[in-house]
Amino acid sequence: MQTTATQEIPHGGKRFRSLRVTLTLAFLFLGLLVLVVSFTLQFYFGTSAQQNTVAEHQQLIAKSAAEAVRDFTEEHFSLLEAGVRFSNLKTMNSEARDLILNRLLGSDASFRWVAISDPNGAQLSKVSRFSSLAPEEMIGDRTRAELHNAVIRRGERYISQVFIDQATNEPLVLMAIPIKDVFGDIRGMLTAEVNLKFMWDLVGKLTIGKGGLAYVVD
Repeated sequence: MQTTATQEIPHGGKRFRSLRVTLTLAFLFLGLLVLVVSFTLQFYFGTSAQQNTVAEHQQLIAKSAAEAVRDFTEEHFSLLEAGVRFSNLKTMNSEARDLILNRLLGSDASFRWVAISDPNGAQLSKVSRFSSLAPEEMIGDRTRAELHNAVIRRGERYISQVFIDQATNEPLVLMAIPIKDVFGDIRGMLTAEVNLKFMWDLVGKLTIGKGGLAYVVD
């Protein structure tokens, strides 16, 4: 009996040690699993919060730039509209038209030239910051057609696509408004070539991360 009991104790001890090792490993595994899950959740929520912060910052940058571009555009349309409000092209001579255009040209340095046309698109007067010997502005037939349809036929404001000056490599755009009489009838069109270097500089200064790009779209 004693011999048998003495032989069974080691087997019980081995089972106890095996169970203890198993439980230890199980607790270690569960602890490691909890740490992994906790770290993963922290990383996920931390990354999401960081992405939201970056997105909000970019939205603020974009909103500020968009407001500056909108204000620039609206200001120039307002200058054009104020310059020829209720102008009577039928009774106005060339000197009076040139006086209006020179005032407009001097009101903002970004105006390169301004011109008045009749309802048929024929140019009545034009003043420019450049020599009269300078090459004619690059306006294609398609732009002329769009300009006439928008301003003369529909009585809308018009702004063209951006084009680049071949001499200065600066971005330019055409802006035009209808000229109406006191009855609201369209009597002509006022067109201006506007230098967009301000907008170019504005967008160029935007910082969108290390490799981000910024665009101005309509």
